[in-house]
Amino acid sequence: TSGSSSKIILSPSDILYLNKGQGNLWLNGTQGTYSVWRQIYENFVVFPTGVDKNRILGAEVCLWGEVSNEDTLENNLWMRSSAFAGRVWSSTILKTHELVGNLVAIQYALYDMNVDASPVTSEFCEHKPEMCWPPAQAEQKKEEAIVTEV
Repeated sequence: TSGSSSKIILSPSDILYLNKGQGNLWLNGTQGTYSVWRQIYENFVVFPTGVDKNRILGAEVCLWGEVSNEDTLENNLWMRSSAFAGRVWSSTILKTHELVGNLVAIQYALYDMNVDASPVTSEFCEHKPEMCWPPAQAEQKKEEAIVTEV
Protein backbone atom coordinates (compact mmCIF):
# COMPACT_ATOMS: atom_id res chain seq x y z
CA THR A 1 0.00 0.00 0.00
CA SER A 2 1.08 3.60 -0.53
CA GLY A 3 1.34 4.37 3.21
CA SER A 4 3.29 1.24 4.12
CA SER A 5 6.86 1.37 5.37
CA SER A 6 7.59 -2.31 4.82
CA LYS A 7 10.53 -3.10 2.56
CA ILE A 8 10.02 -4.87 -0.76
CA ILE A 9 11.99 -6.85 -3.33
CA LEU A 10 10.78 -6.32 -6.89
CA SER A 11 10.06 -9.55 -8.72
CA PRO A 12 7.31 -9.00 -11.29
CA SER A 13 6.09 -12.34 -12.56
CA ASP A 14 5.45 -11.12 -16.10
CA ILE A 15 9.05 -10.76 -17.34
CA LEU A 16 11.29 -11.80 -14.45
CA TYR A 17 10.07 -15.37 -14.04
CA LEU A 18 12.53 -17.00 -16.41
CA ASN A 19 10.66 -20.31 -16.56
CA LYS A 20 7.59 -18.70 -18.17
CA GLY A 21 6.77 -19.84 -21.68
CA GLN A 22 8.48 -23.22 -21.24
CA GLY A 23 5.52 -25.34 -20.29
CA ASN A 24 3.97 -26.31 -17.01
CA LEU A 25 4.17 -29.47 -14.96
CA TRP A 26 0.54 -29.36 -13.81
CA LEU A 27 -1.31 -27.95 -16.80
CA ASN A 28 -0.96 -28.25 -20.54
CA GLY A 29 -0.48 -24.51 -21.06
CA THR A 30 2.72 -22.55 -21.48
CA GLN A 31 2.35 -20.71 -18.16
CA GLY A 32 3.04 -17.27 -19.60
CA THR A 33 5.25 -15.81 -22.28
CA TYR A 34 8.97 -16.44 -22.66
CA SER A 35 10.92 -13.19 -22.22
CA VAL A 36 14.17 -12.74 -24.12
CA TRP A 37 17.06 -10.65 -22.75
CA ARG A 38 16.00 -7.55 -24.69
CA GLN A 39 12.44 -7.60 -23.29
CA ILE A 40 13.79 -7.95 -19.76
CA TYR A 41 16.21 -5.05 -20.19
CA GLU A 42 13.75 -2.73 -21.91
CA ASN A 43 10.65 -3.45 -19.83
CA PHE A 44 11.81 -3.79 -16.24
CA VAL A 45 10.99 -0.64 -14.28
CA VAL A 46 13.51 -0.09 -11.48
CA PHE A 47 11.29 2.37 -9.60
CA PRO A 48 7.62 1.56 -10.29
CA THR A 49 5.14 4.42 -10.18
CA GLY A 50 3.50 4.76 -6.80
CA VAL A 51 6.22 2.91 -4.87
CA ASP A 52 8.45 4.88 -2.52
CA LYS A 53 11.98 4.07 -3.71
CA ASN A 54 13.18 4.01 -0.09
CA ARG A 55 11.08 0.87 0.43
CA ILE A 56 12.86 -1.05 -2.34
CA LEU A 57 15.57 -3.39 -1.08
CA GLY A 58 16.35 -4.78 -4.51
CA ALA A 59 15.03 -6.93 -7.30
CA GLU A 60 15.33 -10.53 -8.43
CA VAL A 61 14.76 -12.87 -11.33
CA CYS A 62 13.33 -16.31 -10.60
CA LEU A 63 13.75 -19.59 -12.40
CA TRP A 64 11.41 -22.11 -10.85
CA GLY A 65 12.23 -25.79 -10.99
CA GLU A 66 8.99 -27.30 -12.29
CA VAL A 67 10.28 -27.41 -15.87
CA SER A 68 13.97 -26.64 -15.30
CA ASN A 69 16.70 -29.07 -14.40
CA GLU A 70 20.48 -29.43 -14.51
CA ASP A 71 20.33 -29.72 -18.32
CA THR A 72 18.49 -26.43 -18.85
CA LEU A 73 19.53 -24.29 -15.88
CA GLU A 74 22.58 -22.50 -17.27
CA ASN A 75 21.10 -22.02 -20.71
CA ASN A 76 17.93 -20.46 -19.31
CA LEU A 77 19.50 -18.38 -16.57
CA TRP A 78 22.69 -16.55 -17.38
CA MET A 79 22.14 -14.23 -20.34
CA ARG A 80 18.67 -13.08 -19.38
CA SER A 81 19.69 -12.50 -15.77
CA SER A 82 22.77 -10.63 -17.04
CA ALA A 83 20.51 -8.27 -19.00
CA PHE A 84 18.45 -7.82 -15.85
CA ALA A 85 21.55 -7.05 -13.77
CA GLY A 86 22.68 -4.51 -16.35
CA ARG A 87 19.36 -2.75 -16.03
CA VAL A 88 19.15 -2.83 -12.24
CA TRP A 89 22.73 -2.00 -11.30
CA SER A 90 23.39 0.83 -13.74
CA SER A 91 21.66 4.18 -14.00
CA THR A 92 22.79 4.42 -17.64
CA ILE A 93 20.33 2.98 -20.15
CA LEU A 94 22.33 1.48 -23.00
CA LYS A 95 21.35 1.49 -26.63
CA THR A 96 20.60 -2.05 -27.81
CA HIS A 97 23.80 -2.42 -29.83
CA GLU A 98 25.83 -1.34 -26.76
CA LEU A 99 23.97 -3.78 -24.53
CA VAL A 100 24.64 -6.60 -27.00
CA GLY A 101 28.37 -5.85 -26.81
CA ASN A 102 28.27 -6.11 -23.02
CA LEU A 103 26.22 -9.30 -23.06
CA VAL A 104 28.47 -10.95 -25.64
CA ALA A 105 31.49 -10.19 -23.44
CA ILE A 106 29.68 -11.79 -20.48
CA GLN A 107 28.68 -14.75 -22.66
CA TYR A 108 32.29 -15.49 -23.63
CA ALA A 109 33.53 -14.99 -20.06
CA LEU A 110 30.97 -17.60 -18.99
CA TYR A 111 32.13 -19.94 -21.77
CA ASP A 112 35.71 -19.54 -20.48
CA MET A 113 34.46 -20.73 -17.08
CA ASN A 114 32.77 -23.76 -18.72
CA VAL A 115 29.29 -22.35 -18.15
CA ASP A 116 26.79 -23.41 -20.81
CA ALA A 117 25.24 -19.97 -21.37
CA SER A 118 22.88 -19.45 -24.28
CA PRO A 119 24.10 -17.27 -27.15
CA VAL A 120 22.92 -13.67 -27.08
CA THR A 121 22.64 -13.34 -30.84
CA SER A 122 24.08 -14.66 -34.10
CA GLU A 123 27.83 -14.52 -34.68
CA PHE A 124 27.33 -11.85 -37.37
CA CYS A 125 25.44 -9.64 -34.92
CA GLU A 126 28.08 -10.26 -32.25
CA HIS A 127 30.64 -8.63 -34.54
CA LYS A 128 28.34 -6.00 -36.10
CA PRO A 129 25.67 -5.20 -33.49
CA GLU A 130 25.09 -1.73 -34.91
CA MET A 131 23.98 -3.37 -38.19
CA CYS A 132 21.51 -5.66 -36.43
CA TRP A 133 20.23 -2.97 -34.07
CA PRO A 134 20.80 0.39 -35.77
CA PRO A 135 20.97 3.24 -33.25
CA ALA A 136 18.34 5.26 -35.08
CA GLN A 137 14.60 5.79 -34.62
CA ALA A 138 13.99 2.52 -32.78
CA GLU A 139 16.48 3.52 -30.09
CA GLN A 140 14.95 6.97 -29.77
CA LYS A 141 11.50 5.45 -29.25
CA LYS A 142 12.95 3.03 -26.68
CA GLU A 143 14.57 5.87 -24.75
CA GLU A 144 11.27 7.75 -24.70
CA ALA A 145 9.45 4.65 -23.42
CA ILE A 146 11.86 3.90 -20.57
CA VAL A 147 11.35 6.31 -17.72
CA THR A 148 13.45 5.73 -14.64
CA GLU A 149 13.89 7.76 -11.49
CA VAL A 150 17.49 7.97 -10.37
